[in-house]
Amino acid sequence: MLMTTMTTPGLNQKASGFSLLEVLIAVLVLSVGLLGLAALQNVSVANTQGANHHTLATTIAYGALDEVRIELDRNTNANLKQVAENYCQAARFKSQFPNEEDYSCGAVAGGGELTVTVSWKDERLGEEGKSRANAVTARSKFK
Repeated sequence: MLMTTMTTPGLNQKASGFSLLEVLIAVLVLSVGLLGLAALQNVSVANTQGANHHTLATTIAYGALDEVRIELDRNTNANLKQVAENYCQAARFKSQFPNEEDYSCGAVAGGGELTVTVSWKDERLGEEGKSRANAVTARSKFK
């Protein structure tokens, strides 16, 4: 008697594709990576805004010194400190910082030198909800 065996096509071949467990692990790894990118984006935005405020403060401080030079050309008896403080205390500058109450600008004059300091606090750059104090100082000598 002759025996024949039937084989089912594909039954003896190695299975291909992904198992459900492999897909779940891949999704988990991808999710962790995307969460890391989201956190990095948040830090990047805060640092970019901080750099913008630093640039603005530098511009204000040097603008105050330039305003004093202009006023000295008009009036040699001008009060250097008052001219600088009037310039940098303008409301148009305060509104550019995160919290207007934490923005300040002061000037110190003496010995033919004027120092302008612009300071502000930024909560986004501090640790655990604390504000970080920032300041920019510009100095110039006048005759």
